[in-house]
Amino acid sequence: MSLIGQTPSDRTRRAILCAPEFFRQGDPSPDVLLESRWGQQVFTLELQDIANGHGLGAAKPTSWRVLAGGETGPAVAASVTQPRSGAAPKMTSLGRGAKVERAFRAAQEIERLPEVLERDYELSVLSIPGLLMEAFWLKPAEGGPELIVPFLTLSRHLESMRRYSAEEFFRIVQPLAKKRLEFDDTQQQGH
Repeated sequence: MSLIGQTPSDRTRRAILCAPEFFRQGDPSPDVLLESRWGQQVFTLELQDIANGHGLGAAKPTSWRVLAGGETGPAVAASVTQPRSGAAPKMTSLGRGAKVERAFRAAQEIERLPEVLERDYELSVLSIPGLLMEAFWLKPAEGGPELIVPFLTLSRHLESMRRYSAEEFFRIVQPLAKKRLEFDDTQQQGH
């Protein structure tokens, strides 16, 4: 069994080529990114949705992340918006360095999880900006539990690269979201 790869649309991949401001003359990164098999759809969850108990169903697709390199050279990551219908996708960032290397290694580590070796999972990224957290979201192809694996988190309540069932994950982050919202009146007032 394995991870089921996600492939960004041709329009999303072309957005990388349409962003020369991110690349130096002769930089091989655009070609490397276009050939990458590490496309990850990024879903964003808002604090209010977590606090209200809406769970993964409230996660909205917001972008694509394409990782490349690592094994073949320095790791590089591009983020491309997932626009609303009709609009063109746009590349919004390009990352290199230690943080991208860690994300690339974490993505490779996911492939070796016992659960992934036993059944097929689709790999996405779950972003919770209000908690400064990103996690891998593993969705089973056929039956079985969804898994959440935090890989960037400042929370002492979650372990990086530990597998959590969706239910366990939300039991931990719901109180964190509620507490964070207590200190952020812009969320509560709808600004």
